Amino acid sequence: MVRRAKTGTAVSCPIPNEPGKAFHALQGETPFWTGKSDLHHLTANWRKIYTKTFKAAGIEGHPHQFRHTVAKRLLISGSPVSHVATLLGNTENIVRKLYSKWIPERQQAFEAAVRATWKAESAAPKG
Repeated sequence: MVRRAKTGTAVSCPIPNEPGKAFHALQGETPFWTGKSDLHHLTANWRKIYTKTFKAAGIEGHPHQFRHTVAKRLLISGSPVSHVATLLGNTENIVRKLYSKWIPERQQAFEAAVRATWKAESAAPKG
């Protein structure tokens, strides 16, 4: 359970067991809040753990990339924009603006509207 800093909304986000176990195995550190530290300590701990993880994997990266990956995958899988916005702590408008190319329903709705216009135009009386 997390509380989104921007909106104050409480959000529960499950993760698979394997990544959770892997995080807990990192030299006794955990990126999950235990309730015994402040927000600054928690975010610093996350960055430290991800930096070690990226270095061990031989990749360049930043923890913020996961935010974009999760948002993109949720949208591609058909999750409503409102759900993604709640998880990210953003408004629906911000999610649409940042991730609109990953919302296939928008393109599909646009194409359907254009096709409907063509059909209406071809069915209209001439003259």
